[in-house]
Amino acid sequence: AIELLKNERVLKCMPEGTGTKESAANTSFLAIAYHNKAVEQEFLCQSAEALTSYRQACSLADKCWGAKSPMAVALRKNLKGFSSTQGRCQSACSSRLEYRRSSRSA
Repeated sequence: AIELLKNERVLKCMPEGTGTKESAANTSFLAIAYHNKAVEQEFLCQSAEALTSYRQACSLADKCWGAKSPMAVALRKNLKGFSSTQGRCQSACSSRLEYRRSSRSA
């Protein structure tokens, strides 16, 4: 979804009334797609990549909906939550990976 939307060059949200509804909708989808990508990267213990994706989602949300919109606020909250738990996430990822390794060898 991200590649498709990026290829359509919808990375900019126009101020209200200057862009097409389709362009704004596609940018909205792109912000959500980046958030979903970040969640998957977090689960896969790809912390640096997840942080980048969370930031991209927040940036697009701010441009598209405005920084005070409920969606932009929610995405920033998720970014802050991820940032504040990164150390614990790495520990949990290490434990999860170790469990997988030991399960395979059993």
